[in-house]
Amino acid sequence: MRKSIGARFLIVGLLTLLMFIPLFFVSDIVQSRKNYSQYTLNEVGREWGGEQVIAGPMLMIPVEETVERTEREAVVDPESGEIVLDADGSPRQRQVTRKVTVTRDPIYVYPGRFDVAIDTQTQIRHRGI
Repeated sequence: MRKSIGARFLIVGLLTLLMFIPLFFVSDIVQSRKNYSQYTLNEVGREWGGEQVIAGPMLMIPVEETVERTEREAVVDPESGEIVLDADGSPRQRQVTRKVTVTRDPIYVYPGRFDVAIDTQTQIRHRGI
């Protein structure tokens, strides 16, 4: 069964074209997954990234203050544990002064001038087959 060289080339060419069909399908799947990956990166960055503010250097000074607070509280009988009443039936009260340490908002001090050159690049790494 000898065929001509032209028929052989034609069959080889036809088989080559038929082999490209699965290649196109695989290429389409790889491309769609790549697009979905890029979409996911953009979506996560949009939802969670937000605007970034770079500030610094700064000096934060914590502020604490001791304050005397005067309160009125009912007088309690130490033996019975009951509240002592006045002649008119209202509870007897005494004035109590307590020293309390209060934490205030910190003070932030920024320098007048801070020059620095920053060069950053985003890295996207790919893993090939």
